[in-house]
Amino acid sequence: MVSAVEPATWFLPRQELAQLLDRLRGDRRQVIGPTVRDGAIMLEPIERVDQLPIGWGIDNAPGRAHLVRRDDERVFDQPPGPSSWKRWTYPPRVTQFAWSEPDADGDGERRPKPVLAQVPARSFLGVRACEIAALAIQDRVLLSGPVADRDYGARRRDNLIVAVECAVAGGTCFCTSMGTGPELTDGFDLALSELDDGFVIRTGSPTGRAVIADLPVVPAASDQQASAAASVARVREQMGTPLPMDGLPERLMAASESPRWAQVAERCLACTNCTLVCPTCFCVSVSQRSDLDGASATTERSWDSCFTLDFARVAGGNFRTRITDRYRQWLTHKFGTWWPQFGSSGCVGCGRCIAWCPVGIDVREETMAVAGPDVAAGTSRLTAYGEPFAAPRPVPVAPRPVVAPLPAFAPPAAPRHDGPRPMPWRQAEVVDTRRETRDVVTLSLRTNDPGLLAGRPGQFVMAARPAVAAPALAVSRYHPDGLELTVRAAGPATAQMP
Repeated sequence: MVSAVEPATWFLPRQELAQLLDRLRGDRRQVIGPTVRDGAIMLEPIERVDQLPIGWGIDNAPGRAHLVRRDDERVFDQPPGPSSWKRWTYPPRVTQFAWSEPDADGDGERRPKPVLAQVPARSFLGVRACEIAALAIQDRVLLSGPVADRDYGARRRDNLIVAVECAVAGGTCFCTSMGTGPELTDGFDLALSELDDGFVIRTGSPTGRAVIADLPVVPAASDQQASAAASVARVREQMGTPLPMDGLPERLMAASESPRWAQVAERCLACTNCTLVCPTCFCVSVSQRSDLDGASATTERSWDSCFTLDFARVAGGNFRTRITDRYRQWLTHKFGTWWPQFGSSGCVGCGRCIAWCPVGIDVREETMAVAGPDVAAGTSRLTAYGEPFAAPRPVPVAPRPVVAPLPAFAPPAAPRHDGPRPMPWRQAEVVDTRRETRDVVTLSLRTNDPGLLAGRPGQFVMAARPAVAAPALAVSRYHPDGLELTVRAAGPATAQMP
């Protein structure tokens, strides 16, 4: 008795690509894929095969990315363009809450209502190995933390991932250094390897197998599989020897005073291009908008960047007025302190930040110049945030609210602090609450901590309750034995205050 074994790989002729696109659009799915727009290859809604970048490539290098026309019919032979899948899972602007006139049948109160994303199910066509790694990083950051981002979760809930193995390496690609490619290993529903006459297809999920069930595919021949494997091997060879990334987080933390930071700041424009094209950067700002008569209002989240001057502006001043400090913050976070926060690097080696930097700053060159293996570490005990540099640790749950004051602002001319700047949590007891309005309450805190009692006008504290995010709260009054915080319920965290 002979049992039939389903092939591990399939082959789809090039002329049948339209049928694959039709299947991806089934069940009212919206297909997002690469297309030529505004002189670049962008990720946009796709309905027809002729919208794909057939015969187009990208010539990129530090500070340069140009479309080039080829004389073939290949679809996916390009390095990543400026648009990443983050645009569709974590859009540049999102309305989070809305206020409007109270319902006639309600109690007369105006309360913020969460605005949940109403998005169609989507098929992502043309996802690279490094971009699958980027989606996994954003999943950890935005879904696995103490407070999940509901909008991101709604947009990621039903994505069908059609990945593509790279057949060409761009001049800025370094996924081999970050361990994110160019081979596809997991995280996809379908994986395509493009050949001249069609596509070798692997399935990675039951959803992927259902997609190809009705397609005119045949089992991939051994020579087709070998050609696909050889294509990826050439890409790895084109990228050259991987950078020595082992121990880079520790070396970066030990190189905070490297003169290279000032040298790269002389070139950096703080234009934010690197963070906007990055597939993992997630910094945002929050703003409120209202109509002219005050009858309705919204709270909006929009992309921001640690390179903007206002990003580090707090009560009492700005703690990153120099581009030197902002560039160091970005690079050390991306390659160093991301590890203790999220358990991985924040970089996937896609090279976008290099190609779309107007002055051609190459992050590969800068990391090696600051903290390459040949650069002296300068210390034998490395620390981050005041603690030994190590993997993330569980956050202890405090039985009562705790607060931590922001360190006093020091102007740029002040002497630099030579060691870590710890911000320990201090515990305070809530002894009284006073309702000021429907959504504003004043908390009276009792403490004998000299750090809290020595605060100055204009400073604020971070206050936390167990399992709730810590918002920044202004101190409304100081007492000999404590302080008062006046809190308005403006979001999920402040709404949980007593």
